[in-house]
Amino acid sequence: MRERWRTTLPLIAALLAVLTARVQADIQPRFSCYNHFLAGLRTSSVLPIGAHPTSVPSNVQCTFENDVAFTEVHSALEAPYRVVGKKSVNFQVLDLFHLRELVRRSQCTQTLTVQWNKTNPTDKPRGTIQVISLLNETTRIEYSGEDRQDFLFSDTFAGVRHLIAEDDTDDESNPTVTATRLLCKHVPQPECLVQGKFEVDLEANLEWSYAFAFKTDVTNQTLFSLRCGQTSTEITLENDFFVRELGVEAVAVGYLSDATWHTAIVKHSEPDRHFLKIDDYPDIELARSVNDDTDKTVTLTISVNGNIQLVDPTDTNDDCMYSFDKPQKRLQETVSTRAMCIGCGCSKLTDTFTGLSKCDEDIDDDTVYSLRRDLDRLSFLHFDNPFDLNDKGSPIPAISANFKSDSDVGLVFFGYWQSHDSTKKGRLQVYYHYDTISAVYCENKEEEECSGCSIKNAKGFGTDRWVQTVLWAQGGGDLFLAVDTSICQLHRSSNISVAEVYAVPQHGTGLFVGGTWHEKKRRGLYRPDAEQRFFENTREKAPVLRGCIRDVFIRGERQDLGDAFRVQRQQMLAEPDDNNAFAVRKGCQRCELTCSASTRCRPHGPLQSTPMICDCADVLEFGEVTGDSSQTCQKKLDVTPVVLSTEFLSQKQIVLDVENTKAVLSKVWLKFALPKQVNQNEPQKIVEFNSHRESLFTILVDSDGNVHVQLHGQESAKRQIDLLDDRVHLLQLQRRTPMGTRHSAKKYDLYIDGWHTVVSDIGKLVLNNVSVSAADTPDEQSSVIVHVNDKTKVN
Repeated sequence: MRERWRTTLPLIAALLAVLTARVQADIQPRFSCYNHFLAGLRTSSVLPIGAHPTSVPSNVQCTFENDVAFTEVHSALEAPYRVVGKKSVNFQVLDLFHLRELVRRSQCTQTLTVQWNKTNPTDKPRGTIQVISLLNETTRIEYSGEDRQDFLFSDTFAGVRHLIAEDDTDDESNPTVTATRLLCKHVPQPECLVQGKFEVDLEANLEWSYAFAFKTDVTNQTLFSLRCGQTSTEITLENDFFVRELGVEAVAVGYLSDATWHTAIVKHSEPDRHFLKIDDYPDIELARSVNDDTDKTVTLTISVNGNIQLVDPTDTNDDCMYSFDKPQKRLQETVSTRAMCIGCGCSKLTDTFTGLSKCDEDIDDDTVYSLRRDLDRLSFLHFDNPFDLNDKGSPIPAISANFKSDSDVGLVFFGYWQSHDSTKKGRLQVYYHYDTISAVYCENKEEEECSGCSIKNAKGFGTDRWVQTVLWAQGGGDLFLAVDTSICQLHRSSNISVAEVYAVPQHGTGLFVGGTWHEKKRRGLYRPDAEQRFFENTREKAPVLRGCIRDVFIRGERQDLGDAFRVQRQQMLAEPDDNNAFAVRKGCQRCELTCSASTRCRPHGPLQSTPMICDCADVLEFGEVTGDSSQTCQKKLDVTPVVLSTEFLSQKQIVLDVENTKAVLSKVWLKFALPKQVNQNEPQKIVEFNSHRESLFTILVDSDGNVHVQLHGQESAKRQIDLLDDRVHLLQLQRRTPMGTRHSAKKYDLYIDGWHTVVSDIGKLVLNNVSVSAADTPDEQSSVIVHVNDKTKVN
């Protein structure tokens, strides 16, 4: 039955759950999660959606599985509501016009649960409710003999917007309803998929933009052209990562020939300026003027060698009609469908490398080497004469390696060179620290000049997943760093820090991979001439990456790591046959456990080969040993929150003992809800982390809602939170893995929900107990509520 809903109803107040994942600030809002997928995003996360790029965005959970995208939208009905009168339901997406269009274009589902209530066991539940969807579909629900009924709403019926109780009586017999989140599945419209050359006519004298998605595996090709009368320009894809306008210098964008979807937007603004935007990369202004007074039409010709998907609103709003129905949009040529090369074995950067490919799968152990941090032994792979030279005697790097590590800091490359007469020397280094991987290139004639760049990844690089790192000179000139699909150009600057870059040895040219030479090692293992060659580097800076290395390319060619390691042992070891002199092993230790997607599988101990475990602290879960001695991570959902009030507790302070360990405090986390009011004269202590009787961290809240974090009793950081906010907050303290051995590099990361700051290190003190304090209050309103389980949330 269909009915139009036109009455303005009171709104149900929506207290929606906080989505703790961070939304990257440089990701622009798009219509749906599928549009994000078409713009190169592949990792499920919280992303902004909006009806238009300029509209107020809503942050929603986007889930990507293969070529399918799901948009999850929460509503107030996820909390139970007893139906009385007429009510409207708020959604996480406040723009209802946008939300309705999202439902109309997608395959959406939502489950509504109705619990029929009885005032007396012998009474029959009563009441009838009408459920009206976002698209004005009406469903009438009445008691059918079961106390609980589940209704799956799909398509136009999905998205419960209004609830009407036909009986206006307000008593305990009224039915209670809850609903799951609105889940919208997006699949491509077949009529919007194009294979061939597609043309669009646009007004030359107006501001316009046109968007299309493309997918290709061809390294060098024409993407599109613009033509107006006798003037034209052409945009090409070069060497996988670069976009070039005809006659203009190429611009580094990202890995575009990876056989996955990317979105291009061509824009025109007055006076006669054209721009190109690809995915979330910065706008590129096209230099050539495309204007002809004799023609008022600009023709955009899309000629991607691959697949094209029409995503512009002018297309999707009209089911992608073109050709005879819309003469200004036409399919000029058609091509046959072909399979694209994806992943392992698909060559990239073929202008510089031979057989370079990105492989995420574990492969034959004979081609993989593992590196470990060791107190007595060095750990690296070393190669002599790794660079070609240009006509000025400067090296032309063409190096690459795949690595995976569970450590938050590590060295990928350290290269060095100098001329025979020592008049010219230099160094390069690629290393990562948490979410940033950096490249530095320095040359020294009379004084050292350095260039560099960095690439960020919000998830970090020590995630126990394969990362491909490439450093090369494009056309023998400009230097570029590529990490998986991202790229940056090294630029010269006077403020590039070289504090953590290793020194140039006195003799020779070489490249270290995964680690380098430093002084802290056992005497007698290494040859005196090797010690003399590298004696400049006494202090460890960027450390061994603690993980695995494979697919090493030097001078653009793949290297045999077995042969290279044999040569290295002969050149550097006092006993070349000593298999234990280097902390290097053939093969890569594999994880036999099943860890969640966001959890690292890592050795139990950092300095030696130990059994692998799931690092459950990555996802704020608990490690559980199963019957077969393996380990998994479990959430252990809270059963009963603890109200910290003397009205509910027999003692004012609860002390939670921590298992005795010599390990330095690494990570603690706590979930808590704030009191509605706090004594103005005395802040309320939430929790205190102690080493025996010495306080390490103390968390307090004052009357203004400021959450204070104190280190050793001294104020370190604070964050204001609304005391009227009923939501549960997450506080995390995590020790940073320092870069190098300087004490000043030792810090802690403090997170309160999505807010982040860095606080000082607490030193080498061991966490022994956690004390939680109760307030002298008569009710829950003035109490802190800590969500705990049978184990304290301490790792």
